[in-house]
Amino acid sequence: MVPGFLLLVLELLALAAVGFVVARVGLRQGNDLSALAQGMVIGLALWGLALNFVLRFVPGLAGLLLTWMAVLAAGAWMGWRAAADLRVPIRTLAGFTAAAFGLFWIALASRQLLMNPDSIHLALAASINAGNWPPALPWNPDHEVPYHYAAALLMGMLAPPVGPDLPFTSEVLGAYAWTAFALIVGTTLARRGGWTSAMVLTPLLLTAGAWALVIFTEVPSILKIAVPNGLPAAGLRSSLADEYLPTVSLPWSAETEAAPANIWRPSFVLAYALAFVALERVVAMRRQGWPARLTVAGLLAFAGLLDEAVALVALGLWTVLEAGRVIGGRPTWREAGRLLARAGSGPALAALLLAVGGGVISGVLTGSAGGGLSLGWVADASGRTLLGSFVGLAGGVGILGLGPVVVAGVAAVLARRDLLTLTLAGASAAFLLAAVSLQYEFAEHDVVRMDGHARNFALLAILVAVGDRVSALRVQWRIVAVALIAIVVTWPTVARPVRSVGLAVGNGVQVANADARAHAFAEAAWFMGRESMSPFASEAVM
Repeated sequence: MVPGFLLLVLELLALAAVGFVVARVGLRQGNDLSALAQGMVIGLALWGLALNFVLRFVPGLAGLLLTWMAVLAAGAWMGWRAAADLRVPIRTLAGFTAAAFGLFWIALASRQLLMNPDSIHLALAASINAGNWPPALPWNPDHEVPYHYAAALLMGMLAPPVGPDLPFTSEVLGAYAWTAFALIVGTTLARRGGWTSAMVLTPLLLTAGAWALVIFTEVPSILKIAVPNGLPAAGLRSSLADEYLPTVSLPWSAETEAAPANIWRPSFVLAYALAFVALERVVAMRRQGWPARLTVAGLLAFAGLLDEAVALVALGLWTVLEAGRVIGGRPTWREAGRLLARAGSGPALAALLLAVGGGVISGVLTGSAGGGLSLGWVADASGRTLLGSFVGLAGGVGILGLGPVVVAGVAAVLARRDLLTLTLAGASAAFLLAAVSLQYEFAEHDVVRMDGHARNFALLAILVAVGDRVSALRVQWRIVAVALIAIVVTWPTVARPVRSVGLAVGNGVQVANADARAHAFAEAAWFMGRESMSPFASEAVM
């Protein structure tokens, strides 16, 4: 088990190294920490995208080895050509490694208190691991599956031949994805707003509002703020204690009490991370060379295999940004055509890769899968906590919850002319519109992911906006602002998730395959406990 686990870690480290080179050379990321953090998902995405195409022509182990050789060779060649740009101080690298390892350990401990409820992804991973390509459902292997199979592709092809089974591999991948996402956001906030604001704002990623799929429980607010609700009275101390020092115990009564959020859905976390990296780099690089365009197009293409809605919205925003830059330059009519063609080459390439790459988009375009989507106003949109909520507590205090409309709106107001914040707020607005106007024929509750996407992009927008505004204050006012944010917003929002993380870490990390026996907590909560895999109906994946 241990040698296989170390091999899995080595694979992830190798891809992170390639991603660092691409971030540095292709995306011109000059900040050391941001390049290291962004590289964690860039290498993974480009390897997965290359493998997705290579397996169509060279299936099985030969295609896997060919992809590894090609990706590693490309990374080595780029690194050799720009060796001077890859130097990172030893102290910086050591600090980043320690932070990454600590976050990964916390995330893996939290991940192992959840089971694998999405059997479809595990089934697809088993099918891919057995050499079946294109991906097919194990119980119906004669038909290609137009589905979000990128996470399953990573699970199936990164799983070592001996050692970690697919459930444990999925746990490691989920923890790795969340660690990378947290580091990407944290280093971006530190670069733009300073480490003080980053340390206060980054923990908000633990908010229960980050859950992308909330179906059977009340939709959580993104931020929770303690506010006065009358004159102080008896019960004030108890109410504040329940919010600032909540009691958390296992088993959790609802999946939204588990933290970090979305950790059993690496597809969402990776999609957000790739979209964030792509948009941040597009905003930062006003003039994009071919390496940057190819890289961003590749990131969005792989994001389409994780969640096509996130990829399409990010692609649309990239197109708008490029068009805005061309128009803002006020070119002549003769120049406009040439500039538009150049600016649109990157988005056009991303659209082409999305169309032919497989998954949901290709399935719909080729007619092999029906879309199932239709326009229709959602009658219960008010029940999705789009604006927010208020709960009055004893003692003259209340908890104000903020939904995506308010959070994205405040971020846009604070942003002024900051393109990254406005772009993230625009993504949230696009998903909000989709959330209240789309209906899905085959699974009417599945469109709730649009609400989740709206909450998460609104959260990213407010983090960047507040970080920028705080950094613009004078030192004394900055200290006051950070303290107020920590006491009034951050801790009430993350107090319960942080206590849940503490319980998970106390429960420990189990470097072992899933046990066929049910977890001790699984009897009280369906989403808790590690789950083993039962044999599949088709011999094609046995």
